[in-house]
Amino acid sequence: MFATRTIVHLDADAFFAAVEQAADPKLRGKAIAVGGERRGIIASASYEARQFGVYTPMPTARARKLCPKLIVLPGDFERYEQFSNWMFGYCYDFTPDVEQTSIDEGYYDLSGARKSPVAIALKIRDAIGQKLKITVSEGIATNKLVSAVASKLTKPAAFSEVHPGTKDSSFIHSPINGCRVSVRKQACA
Repeated sequence: MFATRTIVHLDADAFFAAVEQAADPKLRGKAIAVGGERRGIIASASYEARQFGVYTPMPTARARKLCPKLIVLPGDFERYEQFSNWMFGYCYDFTPDVEQTSIDEGYYDLSGARKSPVAIALKIRDAIGQKLKITVSEGIATNKLVSAVASKLTKPAAFSEVHPGTKDSSFIHSPINGCRVSVRKQACA
């Protein structure tokens, strides 16, 4: 059993757009967005659309000017809720301590885990990727704030661990198990 407090922040990457791409394979690899089709704003943009400068909450008209081939889809919130339930269901397979903070992100506590928290977090992310066909970013730390920051550092499909006792903010990026991982350097005393 691991004695150190271990909190994992789970954050789905471009969730609404990713769910649309997962549900319709013809949309994979294309610049898509979820939002108002003619008027309104972009609620979620795929990473392919983001390469053209499309972001949330950009007006749809501006997004279409930046990316003329942008496919804009109306939201399917029942589908997003179902994917969210499935995503967090994988977390519940390993711990009852799951706190969902929005439809696409939350925390789970692996402090009492009998197996390596890193191994568990990687297993959850792999299951989500294989079964749901969406990517998630995860940050592991001893508290919620640091784990949330860690999960957002190298999105998409990030996996970042901040080791207990780190004191500075310099990060080294290195690939481990096919994931991008950020490991904080120990501050010199």
